[in-house]
Amino acid sequence: MRTHLNCASCIVDDLCGALDLVPLKEEIKNEILKESFQFLAREFSTEKIPSYFITEVHRILKRISGIEIPFKERRDKCNQLGIKMAEKIALEAEGLEEFGRFSFLVNWAIASNHLDFRTVGAGYGFQMAEIIEELRGCVSE
Repeated sequence: MRTHLNCASCIVDDLCGALDLVPLKEEIKNEILKESFQFLAREFSTEKIPSYFITEVHRILKRISGIEIPFKERRDKCNQLGIKMAEKIALEAEGLEEFGRFSFLVNWAIASNHLDFRTVGAGYGFQMAEIIEELRGCVSE
């Protein structure tokens, strides 16, 4: 998906949510926000995907803050949940024939890209059953 003009507000919202979660002085947060706005003013384009811009503003956050992994605890929880989900999905795939199994797993991999554990804290609360049902809808589309 290419970036649309209304993606700009989500990029800024994501960064502001991240800034709310990191333990930094206000002047450092303002510096991060200012440099991110300068980056977006220079680089924003509908020719790139939204994740490019989100990645770049988070790189600015990391560089200026000096925090290598700002949301390590959240990332670790996401990884633990992902491993549990993969085990459950693998069990569902066991009875399928080769191509059917391949298609099933590819569809789940694609659907998993639908997840958005936003730094703003809304996220999914790490409830595996709810996430699987959300993704099941994507897989069946």
